[in-house]
Amino acid sequence: MGASSYENSYIPCEDKDKTEAQMPLSRNPIDSADLSAGVSDVEKHKTDDILSRFSLAMQHQRNSNARNSTMHKDWYREAGSTHEPIFSSTDREKSHRVSSDIIARLATRAANIGIWDYDIKDNILVWDDQMFALYGAVRSDFSSAADAWISRLHPDDLERCTQEGMDAIAGAKLYCTEFRIKHTDGFNRVIKAIADVFCDAEGVAVRMVGVNWDVTELAYQNEEKKKRADELTLANIELSDQKNKNIQIAEEARLDAEHARCVKAQFLANMSHELRTPLNGIIGVVDILKQTPLKPDQELFISLLETSSLSLLGTLNDILDYSRLEAGRMTIKNAPMALLTVIDSVVKLMRIDANAKSLKFNVSIAPNLPRWIDGDAARLRQILLNLLGNATKFTRNRPDHIGQIQLSVELDKKIQDFPGLVLRVIDNGIGISSESMPHVFHSFTQADESTTRKVGGVGLGLSICEKLVSLMGGEIKVMSTEGAGSEFVVTLPLKIPPSN
Repeated sequence: MGASSYENSYIPCEDKDKTEAQMPLSRNPIDSADLSAGVSDVEKHKTDDILSRFSLAMQHQRNSNARNSTMHKDWYREAGSTHEPIFSSTDREKSHRVSSDIIARLATRAANIGIWDYDIKDNILVWDDQMFALYGAVRSDFSSAADAWISRLHPDDLERCTQEGMDAIAGAKLYCTEFRIKHTDGFNRVIKAIADVFCDAEGVAVRMVGVNWDVTELAYQNEEKKKRADELTLANIELSDQKNKNIQIAEEARLDAEHARCVKAQFLANMSHELRTPLNGIIGVVDILKQTPLKPDQELFISLLETSSLSLLGTLNDILDYSRLEAGRMTIKNAPMALLTVIDSVVKLMRIDANAKSLKFNVSIAPNLPRWIDGDAARLRQILLNLLGNATKFTRNRPDHIGQIQLSVELDKKIQDFPGLVLRVIDNGIGISSESMPHVFHSFTQADESTTRKVGGVGLGLSICEKLVSLMGGEIKVMSTEGAGSEFVVTLPLKIPPSN
């Protein structure tokens, strides 16, 4: 809103002879400290400076009777004047008001602060010269300060500002607001306004005194900050939405893949089961035929039939185990087993295949192995049979060297707080190429597709070994050079039963 005129006196009335003694004023319950309550942190320092200067002048005016002429001169010098006023003993009160007026003028002019004074009873709004300059208005162009304020105020802010002024007069709230004005330079400005309401002895609001200053630059900065904050918020929302969408898509893909995997595993389990039942019947009939008198050529046919049936049974067993592992239905038992007995049974079986191919088969057993351990004997046997079976399958004698297979069993560093049981299967067979190494434990994969035609197999053995070792809490590694052989290392936690 507007500002107080300081043309003749600081008294905010048209009758300049009327003094505060004739119009006793008391402060509204809102004190000057509350004027900064609605001001932002950026403006607080400037607002406090304005209020301190303004309150200084007001306090000086109210306590004029308690001051002497020496203090008048001190106030005059504080205001920055280089002239000494002339004081008479009979006009001390009037000169004191003039001194207060000068102080207020200089303080507000230095800070580009406009002061306005609203006489509520007579509905008169008075501006000082700085107010007119702030609004880009010429005093002579308007019939009153109220006309100047209304003509410059942005139409969209008129109703709000008027209501805020009425609320402040009614004592409902502090008058601290911002509004836009239409400056003569053609641009809108943002004005900050704060005011204090004074009441008479009966508590009726009779006067409202306030200040205005230009906060356009600060408002623009705040608007830019808000705009950037809104843009950042919108960008974050978009990123969050996209992230949620990607998560949803990934989850749907995972569920689809899980469903497909379960369907595949179930199909393989059903197929292997259905094929194993008649195959077991064939193997049983072969065993019966072997016990009957046979001619040499019949014995050969029965032997081929038995070998083929057992090979097919092994493949079906692998498929069944793989389907169980994929479906998460494979369980690992944990029971006491004789470690050397399990190893010996595997060695005896695999030595037959190695001798059939005239391969050297060496076994190295560490002397400090425990006799009994806790674990799954069937799955440990299956791991060894797969690794030694592959070594035998892919190793052969050549004119320049003899094919060799070696199994070593030893203790190593701890794994999962248990001593490590290390199983090494080494051969000097065809080896694995560097391109095939990353896929060696993948399902239905072999190092060389031509090996499928030469030695058979569906590429499930190593995949099953890797999954079984993982279920047993261990790890499996492979080192290989194409044409020079391979080494598979299985490390398992060695759990020794108390009764060992």
